[in-house]
Amino acid sequence: MLFFAVQKHKSKLYCRAVLLSTTNTNMTLLSSLRQLGAATMLYTIGALFVTSTLAAASNLAVAAEATEAVDTAATSNAAYAADAASNDTYVSPTMAEKEATAALARLVDPVFNPRPHFDDVLVPLPCSGMMVFRKVYTSEPNAGKLDDTAFIAGSAHTDAAIAQSPTWRHVQGSFVDDKGYYYLIAKYELNQAQYKQITTYAKNNNKCTKDSSKATFSRRNSVAQGNISWFDAVEIARAYSHFLATYDAKEAAAKINGVVPLSAMNEKHKQIAAFARLPTDSEWEYAARGGMAVSPEEFAGDVYPLEQGAMISAYAWYHGPESSTNGKVNAIGLKQPNPLGLHDILGNVAEIMLDPFYATSEGRLHGQSGGFIIRGGSVYSPKSAMITANRVEKPYFTNGRDTKSRDVGMRLVLALPFATSTAEVTALNDKAAYTSLSDITSAYNYRSIDGILSTLNGVHIASLVIFVAILLLLTWTLLRIKQLKKSLLDSSDKLALSQAAQSSLEGELKRSKEAHQDTKDALRLTQDELQRVQEELERSQKEHSLTKMRWRIFGSKK
Repeated sequence: MLFFAVQKHKSKLYCRAVLLSTTNTNMTLLSSLRQLGAATMLYTIGALFVTSTLAAASNLAVAAEATEAVDTAATSNAAYAADAASNDTYVSPTMAEKEATAALARLVDPVFNPRPHFDDVLVPLPCSGMMVFRKVYTSEPNAGKLDDTAFIAGSAHTDAAIAQSPTWRHVQGSFVDDKGYYYLIAKYELNQAQYKQITTYAKNNNKCTKDSSKATFSRRNSVAQGNISWFDAVEIARAYSHFLATYDAKEAAAKINGVVPLSAMNEKHKQIAAFARLPTDSEWEYAARGGMAVSPEEFAGDVYPLEQGAMISAYAWYHGPESSTNGKVNAIGLKQPNPLGLHDILGNVAEIMLDPFYATSEGRLHGQSGGFIIRGGSVYSPKSAMITANRVEKPYFTNGRDTKSRDVGMRLVLALPFATSTAEVTALNDKAAYTSLSDITSAYNYRSIDGILSTLNGVHIASLVIFVAILLLLTWTLLRIKQLKKSLLDSSDKLALSQAAQSSLEGELKRSKEAHQDTKDALRLTQDELQRVQEELERSQKEHSLTKMRWRIFGSKK
């Protein structure tokens, strides 16, 4: 089955043809190959050595770790700026952003934000500490809330067909600014310090204790938290959401130069505080692939684009000699981030999703819901599992207890209700009413010319040419298949006639052989009769000779 997908990227629209089959073996995706030079290999080996050393030295003093994080952050941001010449999606930072970048050294927190960036969103934790979020844009600046983004999740290069086959998904953010709609996803996996602060707050009836308010943490407390069940994760999100809705959260945000994300102003001149939850399966994969920060071709790859010459071991903790061999969960922020600035999105701890597991079937999600989903693989996973399509089902209960494992953790998302006011609900209902069901069906299935043209509204001329070329190629292919099918049928008819003629000739040959055998039998009988006649003639001649002799004898006596 052929689908034509239109994916937004910055100010352009790209049209892609994607081939999906029930066996998921015929989906052609564009990927780029990079070669490693000798110098790059040496650099990579050195980087791996440094990374391994950092992972082992988790008990270093906080000051030394902060200094190391400052150096790493400075290097990361220098590389970010150096990409301007080659990256067409890069936007030159404003003076405020440059000042923020220069101040990164003051923002480094070895426990909560070891790899700061000037556009991080800092949100306070209960009592003390913070959680860092990244914006994941899902639409262009002029798009509406109903204009969600479609994309293809999964991979055609997997043996886990029921979990990782390609499927259509849609995402849309809750928040909006001058760049478009976006949602907020945690930059790092939930670590032990954050877990302790939130769970202590929840156990104390959503209040801070003296110990939790003055809690201090070292780098070893930044290890990603494991042994979390799906129910634990939901409770953590509930407790954090409760805190974000309090006045204490606003005061705590001011102390860290952070924010409590809010909705737009409603008709009562009020704003709603964001709530925390687990990411949906689609939100996680969209962010893991790089969202709008990568090109459509890079988005379609099995792994988000890596830096030139880099290997996946520089980005993920997994079970392998070049990454992690001890099976221990590691501290956050030690590996390189994906294009959206998310660390450990692959490896370290597998991450729990909000929605239940649905199998993939024929390019869609199957109707039966199952257990919960974990994504991204962990330190127990092989290197082959370090792909953005990695998706595994887990039961909610094991032997009567909540299912949990030391390599299963979580990453939070901040969101808002779909509509935050009565006026917004009315406006959205009015807008949705203008779209007929037939138009929605045509646009979604890409089957009618009107649907295709409306979907391609404003598309770049080059993309339109490519789209038409693909249609022509498809038409030619179908005609060629029809011709080949006709030729095959003609060949089959000729073969059938040849087989019938061959059968007839074989029958004639058989009859000729039988007639030949009859002739041979008759000849043999004739030869036997001739021999008998000859024998009779010889006897007759002998008798005649005897008779003549008798006559001679008797005649001489007379």
